[in-house]
Order: sequence, then structure tokens, then C-alpha cells
Amino acid sequence: KRLFFGDLSNLQPAMTEVELDMAAVDAARMANMSAAMASVHARLEERDSTLKAINLAGPMMGVGPVTAAYLATLVPLLQEDSNVTMICLSANDICEQGAQHLKAILSVNSIITSMTLGGCALGDAGARLLADGLRGNQSLQMIWL
Repeated sequence: KRLFFGDLSNLQPAMTEVELDMAAVDAARMANMSAAMASVHARLEERDSTLKAINLAGPMMGVGPVTAAYLATLVPLLQEDSNVTMICLSANDICEQGAQHLKAILSVNSIITSMTLGGCALGDAGARLLADGLRGNQSLQMIWL
């Protein structure tokens, strides 16, 4: 079961037109992001075996709240081989410092198979850090930069 912000599944069938104000959708999504980030952290701490995917992608316009500082708190939780196989952090302000934390996770985690980092401003140095973290990693099958 997945939870999506802005779920449109309850729209009336008689509707013939839907207009989304993306700025309003992004504002609502950002308001819920801190709660989502706290929930991910708590579930990892509890060793919740049902948590298989982490999707903390930022907004369609602008930059999300996931930072290197937040990633630092996840490092010990994801280094210990949780059941998480997919991480999406697209459109967040991760930068090179965050890439250092992702390197720490990837260098020892043997469960994560997919990582999405598009729009995270990793730069060349961040990409090199990720490559270093992948040297011994045999589980990651897809990484999107």
C-alpha cells in the first residue's frame, strides 16, 4: 500500500475537468514533508520490516527539505541492512555533503537496489563520492542522477 500526497483517487466520476495549481500542491506537500521525514526515521529506528521504500522526493518546483544533516541521521539506520530496497530523494538540497552520507550507506548496505537522486545538486565531487561508495556494493542495480 502506498501513500501519495495529493491523492486524486476520490475524484467524482462526473468531473470532466481537473486543474491543479502546482504551487498549491507543492506548498501542501512541503507542509507534510517534515512529518514524513520523522515517520521514516521512527520506522527505521523501530526496525519496521514492512518499510521497503523511502520516497522523500522534493516538490516539482523548488527544493525539498531533505538535507545532508537529515541524511546523517539515517546513516546508522540504513547501514545496518534494513529492509529498504528503494530510496528516492530527488529534488532535495543534498549537495556534496549529503553525498558523503550516501557513500557511507552504500559502502556497507547490501539491500538497497534502487536510488533516485535527480536534482540534488551533487556536483562532480558528490558523484565521485557516490562512485567510491559503490566500489564494494553489489546490491544497487539502478541509480538515477
